[in-house]
Amino acid sequence: MSMNRTALLTIVGAAALAAGAIAFRGSASPTAVALNQGWTPAQAAFYYHSTQGTVLMPTAWLRALRRPDGTPVVAPENLQRLGFMDVHAAVTATNPHGFPIGLAVDHVNGVETTGATCALCHSSELTYRGTELRVEGGSPNSLDLGTFFEQLHAAVLAVKKDPQVRDRFMKDALAYGYPKSRLQPDFDRASAYPDLWLLNTAGIGGASTLPGPGRIDALTAIGNRLFAYDLQHPSAAIRGIAPTRFPYMWDIWRLDWVQYNGSVRQPMARNIGEALGVGVVTNIVNAQGKLNPEPERWRSSIHIQNLYQIEQTLATLRPPVWPQSVFGKVDPAQAARGRALFAQTCAKCHGISRIEGTTPTEWGVHVIPYQTIATDKFEAAAFAGGRVDVTQLGINKTLPAAQGVGYMVSKVKGAAYAAAGISGATAAKYDGWGRGGDSTAPCGYKARPLVGVWATPPFLHNGSVPSIYDLLSDKRPSRPIQGNREYDPVKLGTAQIATASTMVLDTAKLGNSNAGHWFTNDASRPGRIGPALSDAQKYDIIAYLKVATYADYPAISVAKPYPLPCDRNFDWANGLLPDLRLHAH
Repeated sequence: MSMNRTALLTIVGAAALAAGAIAFRGSASPTAVALNQGWTPAQAAFYYHSTQGTVLMPTAWLRALRRPDGTPVVAPENLQRLGFMDVHAAVTATNPHGFPIGLAVDHVNGVETTGATCALCHSSELTYRGTELRVEGGSPNSLDLGTFFEQLHAAVLAVKKDPQVRDRFMKDALAYGYPKSRLQPDFDRASAYPDLWLLNTAGIGGASTLPGPGRIDALTAIGNRLFAYDLQHPSAAIRGIAPTRFPYMWDIWRLDWVQYNGSVRQPMARNIGEALGVGVVTNIVNAQGKLNPEPERWRSSIHIQNLYQIEQTLATLRPPVWPQSVFGKVDPAQAARGRALFAQTCAKCHGISRIEGTTPTEWGVHVIPYQTIATDKFEAAAFAGGRVDVTQLGINKTLPAAQGVGYMVSKVKGAAYAAAGISGATAAKYDGWGRGGDSTAPCGYKARPLVGVWATPPFLHNGSVPSIYDLLSDKRPSRPIQGNREYDPVKLGTAQIATASTMVLDTAKLGNSNAGHWFTNDASRPGRIGPALSDAQKYDIIAYLKVATYADYPAISVAKPYPLPCDRNFDWANGLLPDLRLHAH
């Protein structure tokens, strides 16, 4: 497909990317412990490096961009500091440049490009006293996407402003294989719009709430990508005020609603929305910003077959098993007490609810109103309260963001299916077991089953609580340390030790609240679940969560899905949000 200026340099989205300035050669640490989650090495390799069709920029440009000290932005040492995984990966057939986990190569408009796959944000590692543990499909607790974007942004601006930097960049990009006749005009065209470059960092956190390691305001970033960047309408962008931690992937295909706010139902719609957010090349408008005619406007670089295969691969992923050889054995009697307490205290919301008559069996999730749970409201409120101007698409009105995103996703999906010859029963299979493409914005957050949750700190949707112990307590750290991979197997959380790669999370800032989901004797406290737990009770529940399996997890059958609070009532967020317009700040 033809690639316009928005396709050449894609630095906005729900995930950050990196590529090798030199080949990232090496192997896993000899002390690494594999948590058997049911995948073969081939399945893991496919998940790590299969393209979704996303484009950050041409690979040669990524390899040539440098930081102010002259080192490549994508040097392994820098990526290590930013929390990328496997920065010394070996060169293989599925990873021809030895890229870190989550990066994939593609070819668009005759040049090799680099983009993200799901594994960039949905894989993690834990360390403990020198031992490394890979958590497939886990929640990263150290990947700092915001800082990586800022470094790339600064590097491109330096090329634009400094003749010496520009000369070195051009020389290096040519050495890395970019066509000589195209290099200067392509780069100049792609980097000529500072208002769109502003969107690069604003779309992932804005000036008010920095995401930091392991978090990003994904829903805002997707909306900014679609309605400000792809439509070349920068004034439509809004500030990100609600960074969320990346969710873990095992069992997510079973849930009837996904996203923290329970806003998306269909697996393929979810995956296309994610891919659009991380840089799928669209054809909605031309180089002059004018709407392209139907059906060409909905063509994209998306790899629909790969999205389907990634989803199928994730459906075989099992939760990680507690590694007793590393973290220590669990007392069976203590775990049994913890299971009984969990069933009594937690299972009403976090138990498995199998929806009768669904094939494969779906799990109904409770979406708890934010007024009830009292956790930070801004992720749900920003998505419900956001409005997008779609007049440029021929729709003569302003839509709620959820409806606008749903419209764009459905159009891109339809064009991708048509291009691949997918229809009828095959289309239903690709959608994800025939599920509809509903998109909404409930006024709450979903509670999912917690098998394997021990491996996914920090907690709450915004990652503001460092451990399960803190989550079960009536007092929590107000300034937890974010981004440390060192694990605390006692409290089930991240070690609260500052390093060069960590950040202090100020829970007083917009979107960062660590309140809600309380166990407290204060019956008037918003978000109270039940009375305060003793330390012995907390550690009993923790013991159970270490070893919980589907065989002993609380489960029931339900006749129908649970209702969504404020379903399709987008006005509930009125009065809750500050002014999010970028140009107003």
